[in-house]
Amino acid sequence: MEALILSDIDNFNQYFNLKTKPIGDPLFIEKPKEFLQKLTEKTKKGKYSENDAPKIFQSLSFFNIYKYHKGKRSFQCFADDLEIKGLISVG
Repeated sequence: MEALILSDIDNFNQYFNLKTKPIGDPLFIEKPKEFLQKLTEKTKKGKYSENDAPKIFQSLSFFNIYKYHKGKRSFQCFADDLEIKGLISVG
């Protein structure tokens, strides 16, 4: 779940009023929840917790997640599979 949030870091930044630069492929972050918590240690909203996820997910960009969450067993593979089956269009 946190790797999906990292895929759209701009959305996360807006939620926590941060300026974190894009990190590339979030699947290379070993502990994404702890990574997000460290980024938010000193924010007015406090540290990231799983309780923040539903609010953050409301504004996630499908295309940013598709673009950055890639690799084996990624969101990109899942979306491509749905496209092949004719259930969505990612282009």
